[in-house]
Amino acid sequence: MAKPSREAVSGLLAGPAALAVAGMLVNGCNLLMNLIVARALDSDSYGAVSVQVSIFLILSVAGNALLIAVVQHETSGTGDTRREQWSWIRQLRGACGVGIVVATVVALVLSRPAAALMSYPHPVAIAEATIGAALWTLLCVERGLMQARGAYQRLAVNFVVEGFARIG
Repeated sequence: MAKPSREAVSGLLAGPAALAVAGMLVNGCNLLMNLIVARALDSDSYGAVSVQVSIFLILSVAGNALLIAVVQHETSGTGDTRREQWSWIRQLRGACGVGIVVATVVALVLSRPAAALMSYPHPVAIAEATIGAALWTLLCVERGLMQARGAYQRLAVNFVVEGFARIG
């Protein structure tokens, strides 16, 4: 069996395979961090962490859908000129910014009632997850743009930086 050349490997890592490598790296580190946290916390505290992560994951689904929509829009050729495309991107970023502000206000106002409704003793954590999910939408817009433009190495670096920031 022939050994892959250095050029072939670097060519793979310049494309979508870079995302796979980044994903494996970040997911491996996430697994390691979960094992460390599970070992360090008692069952009640680890349960609270699990609830917090679940709240964020549920709220972040909209951002993931937005990422797909951005890729679809950017690759469909909508907008005759680059100026029209940039106008759409600016409008979307602006809408995300407004959404972040609105989500922050709503989260701060409703976190205590939501925590009481869920019998969850950490209302600030609910607000944090909501605000984090709102910020996630803007990150998803940027990731969608990178993916649509084939900037796989930049996107892979983005995954790794975000993963390590979250772990930290």
